[in-house]
Amino acid sequence: MTHSHEIENDNIDLTISFPDRFMVDAFEPKTGPEKDIIVFTFPVNNKKAAIRLGLYIKQGDFDLMDVEVSPSTENRALYLIFVEMRRTKKIFDVMSSFLKFIESLTGKKEWYFKAYEFDQYLQWKKTIFLKTVFPESETNLVRNRINQNVEITKLRAQEVNHGHAQNIKLKNCITENHLHLESLQKEIDDLNSIKKNLSHHYKNMKVVRKQLNKQLELFKQHEELSLLRAEQDYMRIRELESRISQIYQPGSKNTHAFVQPSNTPDISTEADS
Repeated sequence: MTHSHEIENDNIDLTISFPDRFMVDAFEPKTGPEKDIIVFTFPVNNKKAAIRLGLYIKQGDFDLMDVEVSPSTENRALYLIFVEMRRTKKIFDVMSSFLKFIESLTGKKEWYFKAYEFDQYLQWKKTIFLKTVFPESETNLVRNRINQNVEITKLRAQEVNHGHAQNIKLKNCITENHLHLESLQKEIDDLNSIKKNLSHHYKNMKVVRKQLNKQLELFKQHEELSLLRAEQDYMRIRELESRISQIYQPGSKNTHAFVQPSNTPDISTEADS
């Protein structure tokens, strides 16, 4: 009921979504052996269109063994409608009526079909259908199905080999990435070691700088003290020069005090006489 409600309210153009081609005996039947059951497969390029047609087919007055809608395994955008009927000599007439029933939704079409043994689509005509779909004996049908299974097995083996090759590539890629990560980790460790050494060197430089600043401060103090002493010495020298110039200045009382008069007897001469 849920699907019916959705289908009644959609705006799907079934003339586009539903092609004019279908396959015969391309898949094995689910409801019985191949000699008794024939499978018609209709490809649909829209999920809602496939569900709508599947429900519509089930409502038809036909002796259908099974109707199923399933996504395609080869093309994710494609959906398949499987219709199983009894394999009888009247199957062409039954299928022709069935196609006209479908045309009430899809519009009139010029139908083409592809039988299991053929690679090309053929026009929907009774003579062509009977020659291609009904083999001469049941053995031919079984032999053809065996050949199909062989081809499927080969394709699966190729897929397995391809998957194995992909796994090998993936492992090699993982190994390369692991080696690259190890190389990056080594570079990171080296950078951390350099950073640690630079940090230690920076601390030593701070200590040296502190010591140099201290020595510079002491040197400034010593220089200031030297300048003060030089200034004091300069003042003393100036003071001495001033005194000396006063002592030896002509006409100074201090100068006469050191000059002995000419009429003064020589104390040393008198003592000798």
